[in-house]
Amino acid sequence: MKKVVILLSAIVLMVGIFAGCNSSSNKPAATTAPTTKAGQATEMPTPDVTTTASTATDEATLTALTSATSPSWIVILKGDLAVKGNVVLDGDLKSPQGQGRTLAFYNQDANKTLTDVYTLTAPNLVIKSPNATLKGNLKGDLYIEAAGFKLNTASIEGNVYFKDAAIKAEYDANKAATAGTETESTVSGDDTQIKMLA
Repeated sequence: MKKVVILLSAIVLMVGIFAGCNSSSNKPAATTAPTTKAGQATEMPTPDVTTTASTATDEATLTALTSATSPSWIVILKGDLAVKGNVVLDGDLKSPQGQGRTLAFYNQDANKTLTDVYTLTAPNLVIKSPNATLKGNLKGDLYIEAAGFKLNTASIEGNVYFKDAAIKAEYDANKAATAGTETESTVSGDDTQIKMLA
């Protein structure tokens, strides 16, 4: 009987010791870096700023989504929208694929075929985001202040103004490259002037 008590005491003691060693604490778990085939540690990639797509339904939402502090790389309209104030697309956000900020005023089907194109009516649309794209219709003037701007299947009922000659040259090259293609855009007003919005 004495041997049974000693054996049970030893088992309880060992269980207690192992349980104490395995108890969780408030310390974060240690992680190891992935290794290459040669056994050398590689650096873990640092994620970029998390960006999202968002739909604008009114002027206040559109203003918030196009601001430099918005987390949305793409701003979507799912219907025509008229606003009283200027719309300013600002900030250097990118899609997970590296595409610059996009104003998407259209709807598409599962095959990515355009089914509807919507119109933003605003006094001015000002592009301050580099490498931005407009796909949809604009009734109002367009001011391009950042490099790399592209029109993609866009229609502008208004004038287009450029911050400087370099930005205008990029715009002209993009316009010429898309002429006669499915991404061709049209401008009903003047798109030859270099002028800043006052």
